[in-house]
Amino acid sequence: CVNTIDDNCNNIVDEGCGNGAFHIKLMIEGLYQGGGFMISPLFDNGMNPDPNSSDSVYVELRAAINPYSLVHSHQVILYRNGFSSVPYYPSVGTYYIVVKHRNGIETWSKNPVAFNGPSVFYDFSKP
Repeated sequence: CVNTIDDNCNNIVDEGCGNGAFHIKLMIEGLYQGGGFMISPLFDNGMNPDPNSSDSVYVELRAAINPYSLVHSHQVILYRNGFSSVPYYPSVGTYYIVVKHRNGIETWSKNPVAFNGPSVFYDFSKP
């Protein structure tokens, strides 16, 4: 735990650490190059030392009931395979996950997501 390695090869790094781990997967239109990977403009332009860094996105958690108040927002690095780890795990409850990208449409999870276990993984790339 907390070694930044995917020890069990499930594409989620350090799940279950501390209060929990929160991970997302998404592909950004315009960066997708096929085969489940995006190009890496952050690395290519010298903006991030990790050759797997593709882009950054803002991830928000919003309350599950109207008016869907903002609970937390964090900018994270999105890797070439579409995965990202959010360094925040909220109190037990259900929240909408919102992703914002400077060149994309704000996207919300289809339904509120339950944060009540050791890890949460939400895949925006699945229909």
